[in-house]
Amino acid sequence: MADINGDGTEDFIIGSTSGTSPQLFTQDTNGTFSQRSRSLYINEEDFKFEEESIVFFDLENDGDLDLYLVSGSNQFALGDTSYYDQLLLNDGNGNFTQSKNKAPEINSSGSVVVANDFDKDGFTDLFIGGRTPYGQYPTP
Repeated sequence: MADINGDGTEDFIIGSTSGTSPQLFTQDTNGTFSQRSRSLYINEEDFKFEEESIVFFDLENDGDLDLYLVSGSNQFALGDTSYYDQLLLNDGNGNFTQSKNKAPEINSSGSVVVANDFDKDGFTDLFIGGRTPYGQYPTP
């Protein structure tokens, strides 16, 4: 949950499985939630990702909350691009676009992401945790 459009109300996101897009819901001042009609994923290729964890955080310290989505699963082959995590930048009004050049290239099944200023430098850092490597259960 987070205020993604800066209107003072808490909104939320529901992750997805491969073949669908995560869904954003915004809250109005009466406490009613509405599903955003615009999909987070636009390109057909984007729909292959499966989110294991999602965090809202302010990447650029510009006052709006961006999204980091950890991709994971065990249905894709080792090295498949479906394991790449996704970074989506907020325009300040709750509209998100993918940022390919700012996301780290992690190509493994992930499990969790936590945002915090771990090194106390004024910028939000991310801890990204992994899962069992493909085909190597129960190896951590």
